[in-house]
Amino acid sequence: LTLLLEEETLREQLKERGYGQPTEGLGRPTVLVVEDNADMRLFISAELGEHFRVLQAEDGQIGWEMAKTHMPDLVISDVMMPHMDGIQLLNHLKNDWATSHIPVILLTAKASVAGHIEGLRKGADDYVAKPFQTVILVEKAKRLVETRCELRRRFSEQFSALPATQQLTAILPVSTD
Repeated sequence: LTLLLEEETLREQLKERGYGQPTEGLGRPTVLVVEDNADMRLFISAELGEHFRVLQAEDGQIGWEMAKTHMPDLVISDVMMPHMDGIQLLNHLKNDWATSHIPVILLTAKASVAGHIEGLRKGADDYVAKPFQTVILVEKAKRLVETRCELRRRFSEQFSALPATQQLTAILPVSTD
């Protein structure tokens, strides 16, 4: 109960400060930046804001809730955070049918190969070590979003070309009986 009250208080404080609220850029792809360091979160958001609609979350728990609510086109998350770290957030995103399609870029101060491999094995689409060149992060973000949009477009074209009866069976679960 105490944890729920603390979480609700944190959400209210973030809302008052404007965190988690969309920035200008409606109609553009949405990126959710999940970073516990406020300065880093604002810096990344400002850099991405030229190309994306940016949402912000202070930790993985808030990021998870926002991802389910807003269905961003991309999540960029720090690995080491309180409440829920980036690997836990990644697990939630990739193991939930509704969010499993969202690409994820993990950011970390740990430059170890083992950490990098762990993130990729858990389903991260990319892994960027801090400090990083912002132009590289922005280009990686743009490329991931463009690739996913192209895949959606192609799938949509192929799906709409199917006769209506095949469309219905394509989206219904297969019975194992």
